[in-house]
Amino acid sequence: QGTNPPVGQADGWRAPSTVISLAAAAISLAALVLSIIALVPAFDSAETAKTESERRGLLEVTAVSAGFTDKLDGVEKSTDSEKKVTGLSGPAVDISVRNRGSGSAIITKVTVSVARSESLATCGGTGGDLGIAAHYAVEIPMSKKPPFTKATTEDVRFDVKSGENDRFSLTIGPDSEEAGKAPWIGVVTITLHDADGSDLDIGPLALVSEGEDENFYPSGFSWKISPASSSCMPSNARTVQEVMQIPGITASKEFAALHRALRPYR
Repeated sequence: QGTNPPVGQADGWRAPSTVISLAAAAISLAALVLSIIALVPAFDSAETAKTESERRGLLEVTAVSAGFTDKLDGVEKSTDSEKKVTGLSGPAVDISVRNRGSGSAIITKVTVSVARSESLATCGGTGGDLGIAAHYAVEIPMSKKPPFTKATTEDVRFDVKSGENDRFSLTIGPDSEEAGKAPWIGVVTITLHDADGSDLDIGPLALVSEGEDENFYPSGFSWKISPASSSCMPSNARTVQEVMQIPGITASKEFAALHRALRPYR
């Protein structure tokens, strides 16, 4: 005959305590699974945010050139009047860039480091008291001695998408309030400041303005130098030659033409 178990005790997994334990374990496991499932979207979101933050633009310059633009605004001044004018000529830098990064490159600021800024010599008449001054995106104060840095006069937001090419132009010239009638020359380096804190330098660049001297001014692919100004040209020839000897210099079309035109005076 078998032996009956003690009163109140069941055998094996059928015991109430065992059933309760298994049920509790099942509930705990289900809760754990639900917790893991609930965490997956948050994990994905965190990973997405991390991936997005790791995407950065990587700008590189693909081409740079400088020459006159004829789209500047400015003022025409006489002894007793002043009026706004458009279509003025002045130096501009044309920059082409490519974004090789995985995210957008957003240029939020442009600064210009000025290594040299001066008016060329002129000894001929300049014709009357009428003056025309152009306004530039970056105006170089003639009263300030280089080196110094100048930012654009307006806010900048230039967005280059990942994998794309783009271009923009930046006008740089003497401050309209301080510019004289003689041509101005400048040696500058342009820095593009990205929103992510990285910088891209472009230069050095040699620029020249046309001035207002009727005896010394750019003409087509050369410069007009009248006999009335010839006595001042040796000094200008030395100045321009010094600039052209700067390592890595990129000269604007008009600056290179000036260098050629002054060759007889060197």
